[in-house]
Amino acid sequence: MKNQTKVLVHKKECLHLSGKQAWEQVRKATEEIVASFNSLGLPPLTPSEFPRLFTDVDALCFDKITGGSLEIGGVSIARETAVGMVQKPEGYDAFKSRLNEFLQNLESGYFSHQNYMVQISGSQMNELFELLKDMKVCLTKEHCERVANEGLFYADTEGQERLNEFIKRTVDNYFSLGLHKDFGKEGIAGAAIIKDRCLRPLRSINEDGTFVIDPNELITASPL
Repeated sequence: MKNQTKVLVHKKECLHLSGKQAWEQVRKATEEIVASFNSLGLPPLTPSEFPRLFTDVDALCFDKITGGSLEIGGVSIARETAVGMVQKPEGYDAFKSRLNEFLQNLESGYFSHQNYMVQISGSQMNELFELLKDMKVCLTKEHCERVANEGLFYADTEGQERLNEFIKRTVDNYFSLGLHKDFGKEGIAGAAIIKDRCLRPLRSINEDGTFVIDPNELITASPL
């Protein structure tokens, strides 16, 4: 397409707004999970650790407590074993229960608005959200663009752009010539009138841009 500016041809307002609302629910809930983890008294979660909160939280907690390894009597304990041996901070079980409920809600489609449903897994969180240094959670740039475009439909080709422009000019002329006063203008009924009555007399279009009208159809289609 020569025109680099995308041409919007249709907007599903309900879908567009519902998508934003549903993802904002997930963002706020995610931020609350981060705050809950940070209330355990461990070193605060870092942006790089954020993905592990939803996929490997026990090992994340272990690393926060021990620095990543555990020795007993000078003997290093295998990490898989050590993760289960380290005493977790007070409130960890309650936090883990809350986290599991959050992850279940993500997978079940709990976060929704009207007919729009968010249904993802914890392993996808890193692709969709990021943690900022001030502990605020936001959508990644790529996902923010996807959500902003939810319910928006753009022309993919120059042909589609031209067709959209033709339809726009046809509707504009329908009103500017006063045809809406004779045939009506409301919603789908108005669109059907333009297609089935106003354009019905058109029989052919020539290469030079002239066209052929069926006079009988013109009389039939005209208002009384």
